Amino acid sequence: MVGVMLGFVPHPNLPCYLSKVLLPLCLAHSTQQLYLSALAVKLRYGFHWYDSLIVAAALEADCNVLYSEDLQDGQVIDGLTIKNPFLT
Repeated sequence: MVGVMLGFVPHPNLPCYLSKVLLPLCLAHSTQQLYLSALAVKLRYGFHWYDSLIVAAALEADCNVLYSEDLQDGQVIDGLTIKNPFLT
């Protein structure tokens, strides 16, 4: 009941939200292989570390498109296409 003591009262639909919305988004988890893949992306493309982690996680999750305003729009990395959502 620590959450209640700090003023946090969980919404009654929180378990439903977690199972139907949040957890299905968790396709890639931090693993040693993810970090090694991110390092390979960083060395090959010169991205910043966290951008490399995002790209590596998207590749691991078999994504086709990664939406990012920080990476080059239209760039293709091992079948993953970078799209800037703010460009028309």
